[in-house]
Amino acid sequence: MTDKEENKLRVEREEILELLPHRGTFQLIDALENLNGEDSCTGIFKVAEDAFWVPDHFPSHPVLPGVLIIEAIAQTAGALVAHHRKDEINASVIYFLGIDKVKFRKPVFPGSEIKIDVNLVHRRGAVWKYSGVAKVDDVVCTQAEVSAMNYEPKE
Repeated sequence: MTDKEENKLRVEREEILELLPHRGTFQLIDALENLNGEDSCTGIFKVAEDAFWVPDHFPSHPVLPGVLIIEAIAQTAGALVAHHRKDEINASVIYFLGIDKVKFRKPVFPGSEIKIDVNLVHRRGAVWKYSGVAKVDDVVCTQAEVSAMNYEPKE
């Protein structure tokens, strides 16, 4: 597939299940759009009105926990790497290594759709670092850099 063809591609939730090990309430990414090799993409995270955290964080005014936004940024980057390199890393898992430069700008509420833009900062061997910007209605809510590693578990 050429980079131009890949850029038009949309990866749906079902294919993301093949790319990432997350399941159920911890599969946060609903789709990937605007794929540009392993350099960048946009992840879509539709925040459910009845998400598991809604009753308790916070009871009178539910707000998406910031750690879940960071996880969504990491899942977007991990899914991008796994999609771009699926022929090379089919038996391995992309692991979240670290976060840097986190800034929470605005709260995110149930029913929101978060668009997460990730851009490759650098790659060294089996380690990737991406900058991520999460937006709701084109307003930045969270920024972070995330690192991930390709690891093949021993059997």
